Amino acid sequence: MANGRVRPAKLPFGVAWDVGFAPAAPTMVTEAHGIAIPSAKYSRYDLLCQDQAGAFHLVLGKDRELDPEEFGALAPEGMDAQFALYSTTKGAELIPIHEWSNGIRRGDEAKHEAWLAYCRAQLPLLFAKLKVGQNVSLVGYGDSITSLGSRAPDQVDAPNGPRRDTLRHFEAYGDDWRAMVPLFNGHHRLGWNWFLKAAIEERWGVPVEYRNWGLAGTTSGTGVRIIDGHDYPNAANSARLERMLANEPDLVVVCVGMNDIGDPVDTKANLITIGNAVRAAGSEMLVVGPPRQNPNFHSRDDLLWQYTHSKVMAAAREMQVAYVPMDELYGQTGAMGLSRQSHCAASRTNHPGARELAAIGRFMSEIIPKR
Repeated sequence: MANGRVRPAKLPFGVAWDVGFAPAAPTMVTEAHGIAIPSAKYSRYDLLCQDQAGAFHLVLGKDRELDPEEFGALAPEGMDAQFALYSTTKGAELIPIHEWSNGIRRGDEAKHEAWLAYCRAQLPLLFAKLKVGQNVSLVGYGDSITSLGSRAPDQVDAPNGPRRDTLRHFEAYGDDWRAMVPLFNGHHRLGWNWFLKAAIEERWGVPVEYRNWGLAGTTSGTGVRIIDGHDYPNAANSARLERMLANEPDLVVVCVGMNDIGDPVDTKANLITIGNAVRAAGSEMLVVGPPRQNPNFHSRDDLLWQYTHSKVMAAAREMQVAYVPMDELYGQTGAMGLSRQSHCAASRTNHPGARELAAIGRFMSEIIPKR
């Protein structure tokens, strides 16, 4: 059952082999191919691929207890992946990845291009600097999904530091996965803002300074949140905003809302407060919707996520700033090729895993065109 092992698909996987078509929507099917998952604590991401002759083949991922999405099967050269299979002892969920390309549903290309054009139009100052080759400063602002590390009071007053962009964020992953992650002075570059930084540098040849101002556990609110006996200012707190904006960053990527879900927090008003401060400082803003939490996170109903996400998007549209709609990526399982069981896999609750962060990072980086 090694990763990449290919077997001809001769038994039904919810696919009508005799007439050569596959169902268009995800379906739970009985696992009939005779390659068993070792036990209920394991799961696996397989691929159903089609070769150039039209024959289907099953490519196996690795059986994993913690992080199957990071060890999924890869399509062999010359084959096209049609379905991802999230396989467990109960069966396999078929995910129609053939309906998507780079996070875009086939047929929605015009809609996607319109979104890109809108976002680019909201960043005139950034592109003006890029066109004349000036250096760019980029800030990540929000909660633990931006911080991607642990939490301590000394993070309130300064960006980056020893506790941001660390493997502490991926507490639910296996040690073997963690050992494979490239580190730079002890820090990973798995967050979506690192993808955005790399895209700007590669496409425009301009150095980008990245400052991570994420603060784990905070909401979008204006006050403070007491965590472990310490006061942590929320994202719309004026003093926290003033510190973040002191160096007048060119672009502030804001992701708030995950810690608002289910609480009486006015996410839209708070985000507008943040946006007003960013603009007053002469900076531009990119709003990222909160990722969709794991369905087994019982304290937060999925409808509450949809509500909070809609408030974030409404604030972005009202302010006329660039935005990244998470419902585009999380609304349909085919967009990232993941089952909902793998959403926010880094903590098994509300922290996106590496595969999610990469998919979001590539999606948002399309806002940056080539020179």
